[in-house]
Amino acid sequence: MSKSKLIFYFLYLSYYLPTYGQVESVGDQTFTFIKDSSAISLPIFCNMNLNQTNNEVENAIIVIHGMARNAYDYFESVNSINSELGLDNRSMIIAPQFLINVDMGTWNLDSTIAFWSGTSSWLSGNLSNSTEQAPRDFEVSSFTIIDSLIHYLVSNFINIERVTLVGNSAGGQLVNRYAAGSGMHYNHLVDYVVAAPSSFVYLDENRYDSPFPFSWNEPSTCQSYNDYKYGLNDLNDYMESRGVDSIRLNYFAKKVSYLVGENDYGGTTDCSSMTQGDNRLARSIIYYNYLKFFYGPEVSDRHRLAIIPNMSHSHFQIFNSLCGRSAIFGTGGCYQFDDLTNPLASFSLLNNAGNYPLNVEFIDQSIQGTHPISYYIWKVNNETILSEGNITYTLDYPGIYDVSLVAIDNIGLVDSMLVSSAIVIDTLHGDVDMNAAVTSNDATEILNGVVGNLLLNDIQKSVGDVSSNGSINSLDASLVLQLVEGSIESLPVHGPVEYNGNAELQSYNISGQEGDIISIPISFVNVDSVYGFKIMIEYDQDLLESGTIYPTNSAASLFMLKTSISDSGTIAIAGASPIPINSEQVLFNLYFILGLLENEATTITCAELMINEIIKETDFNIPINPSLNSGNSLLAMNFGLDQNYPNPFNSSTSIGFVLDRDMLVSIRITDINGRLVKTLFNGLQLYGEHIIKWDGKDNSGLDVRSGIY
Repeated sequence: MSKSKLIFYFLYLSYYLPTYGQVESVGDQTFTFIKDSSAISLPIFCNMNLNQTNNEVENAIIVIHGMARNAYDYFESVNSINSELGLDNRSMIIAPQFLINVDMGTWNLDSTIAFWSGTSSWLSGNLSNSTEQAPRDFEVSSFTIIDSLIHYLVSNFINIERVTLVGNSAGGQLVNRYAAGSGMHYNHLVDYVVAAPSSFVYLDENRYDSPFPFSWNEPSTCQSYNDYKYGLNDLNDYMESRGVDSIRLNYFAKKVSYLVGENDYGGTTDCSSMTQGDNRLARSIIYYNYLKFFYGPEVSDRHRLAIIPNMSHSHFQIFNSLCGRSAIFGTGGCYQFDDLTNPLASFSLLNNAGNYPLNVEFIDQSIQGTHPISYYIWKVNNETILSEGNITYTLDYPGIYDVSLVAIDNIGLVDSMLVSSAIVIDTLHGDVDMNAAVTSNDATEILNGVVGNLLLNDIQKSVGDVSSNGSINSLDASLVLQLVEGSIESLPVHGPVEYNGNAELQSYNISGQEGDIISIPISFVNVDSVYGFKIMIEYDQDLLESGTIYPTNSAASLFMLKTSISDSGTIAIAGASPIPINSEQVLFNLYFILGLLENEATTITCAELMINEIIKETDFNIPINPSLNSGNSLLAMNFGLDQNYPNPFNSSTSIGFVLDRDMLVSIRITDINGRLVKTLFNGLQLYGEHIIKWDGKDNSGLDVRSGIY
């Protein structure tokens, strides 16, 4: 690629015509540069002759017009403030004018004047236009023209100390995007003022619908929201030549002031703009907070935001405000820049002690700093609550709670306050289900926790430990039942608890063969003052399949019972009674389908036996032998009828029987009074083992009632 020769110079236009047209006036000077012996010019307004050296110039202010391309209005606004400040000889005011194709014919401009297609191409740094009706020697980016203009000023006005590029509305969009894309720094001689743009260029794909806290859902109906000029996808040639990484680094390093009127609720409504906020005010605030989120809070050292009171979208009023003058001219003071103060977070609580559930009122007493407070973030009980002021919060559990408040103003300045142990909620011992009452259901919850059916949290364990021994067990369930029945007056029970009890598990010998349904009783003997118990049974789940467990009627009438069976071959059994049990009991029947034992027995053992809350030593074991005949067997292994399985049952049960020869068989179901309910089989049956099922229906096909059959 051949190198292009670039030459800068200025010409006076020969006209300044106050006639009608797309724009009311065209700049009375031009900024022109030459590429490969071809020239292209941009109209400008200026308070000085740029083609003459002026060593008094200390500041250069380049002001960019809005979508109407009314460069003269912008020039007059800034120049009148310049004169009022007495800076005529020291400040050069330049207003470039980015015309569009419709302006060419209205003003009969010559073929050197640059123009852009559409109404907004120029504000993104796109190339100027050349058409068959209005041909140009070459096309140039509007950003390249700004680069050239700044380079010319710094090179030819040797006493310039500051160059300020300022734009409002569409001009603000240009300044924002140019500051991100331009690689020109000049030892940070250039300042940027972005006033009230309708949209910004974002540095990644994220957008946020409020200044704080950040939240974002990518829009499903606006797939181009992150394309340039709104984001960094699909960059134009100028921005692409910088690259995404350089753009991000460049923008952080620039000194940028953002100005927006506090009543500026307008703005473009295309979907890409709307992803940045509802209006110009919201978009400016959100973007400023986004920069602090993207770069970190240190970006505030170079990027500043001022919200102009009582202002809407007037460029003159914004430029002429205290903060506008400070940002553009570096004169006077802007309290939002110079004396920025954070809000002061403060709060009090009403009704912050008592029983649960407790409704606590959180009263905001925060004091605003420079800006009004927009958001409050309360944190209590590990929950974060976003609000705009006071809140009421219900605490359902006992405990001591810290409370914190973060106050956030509308440009993201924050302050926080933490009060430790701010809320104290009394403990109701025994109330494991946390419904503010102690009932038998709390005993049920405790037993479910003991056998592993329910995972109790730390608070539930604390309120459930009513025996005060530091753990939760079946005796705690008994004490809850005793309170419910009135045999004790209050919980917890303090000091040594005299609940010494005893019981032993009775062992049996069982015989069977593969496929048999075997029944194993779990029985207490040598029983004395048992209020609660826990039994952990272990077995080989490869040899004993489909384990189920059913309590006996007598045990169920004495104890509240809970059980669980794990896949690893463990059965947990727990029970609690409000009165001491002193009689021998068959507690449960275990049912298994026996696997192939070959020549060795398998044994059911007890891994843990706890009576009340004392762990007992036990040698309980039940061997199951592979023999067909055993005097101690609980099931007849020759001619006989086996126990049905499962029992009790819901939908169906299986009944096993053994025949030592072929014979006529009748199998009938009767109720406890001997009345026939269902004939399951009546006929010849062959020698061997058999299983027949009953579906719980009578001979008429109707479901029978729950009961004993």
